Amino acid sequence: MWNSLDFSDISASRRLAIWDEFVAKLRIALSTEVEYGAIMNKFCSKFNINLQKADVFEEVSTMTSEEQHEILDYIRENLQILIVDIRIEREKKKYEQED
Repeated sequence: MWNSLDFSDISASRRLAIWDEFVAKLRIALSTEVEYGAIMNKFCSKFNINLQKADVFEEVSTMTSEEQHEILDYIRENLQILIVDIRIEREKKKYEQED
């Protein structure tokens, strides 16, 4: 989801705390909705940005309801770990590009 966000309209000062905001608003969407589409709609409205078209959204939307619930439960249970993993991967890529 992180890679599918459009940051073109986000101010530089807001970007400083963007990870915390991302996690908080994703947690709100995950805790108040149960369906994948409703979670994405809630997240987009809370974050007030547009999601760009991404294969992962199309892939998940074609899964069965049971499969979607399993993925969402996994994300709910492991959100902080997933966010740390994403941040580490982004830092690795940034470091590799500097070399």
